[in-house]
Amino acid sequence: MRDFEIQCPECGGAAFAVSVPGSIHCPRCGDTGFVFVCERTKKGHPALWEQGGGATNTGEAQIIAGPRGERLKPIYIRTRGHRACGQHALFVVQPQYHIVRVWYWNKQNPPFSVRAYRIENIIEFNKEILAIAFTTEEKTLDAAINAAKQKALCYHCRSPHYALLL
Repeated sequence: MRDFEIQCPECGGAAFAVSVPGSIHCPRCGDTGFVFVCERTKKGHPALWEQGGGATNTGEAQIIAGPRGERLKPIYIRTRGHRACGQHALFVVQPQYHIVRVWYWNKQNPPFSVRAYRIENIIEFNKEILAIAFTTEEKTLDAAINAAKQKALCYHCRSPHYALLL
């Protein structure tokens, strides 16, 4: 059973998401993506967290970047409570923003798995805000990818790594 159908940005064909959050696949061109469940701010805007950190042998991180891969100003930074490898900075997201996800395992070769997504659309589905994002390979994301790798290596990370801190 498919939860919903969306238009593929590459070929215009029908891409399907089987679960939310979960992967998206376009059978026509093979393009892949991911459905991210967004937080809803007090003003009703969709938002995602910069989150993650490292443990002894593993780590993972999620970084939010602007349309050209630039750092963004968060609307909230956690400073209290349990923060180790958790949610650190909340960013309002819009179409064309990027999400970089990195997984690290020191027994894997290469040790990093990197996925970069560009948000194509933001929709409301079953009272949840969903960011529909497809994979991208833009060179403008090199700084965000490096920051995500550093965050995944940062032991019990407790702070944002790719945010405009004023």
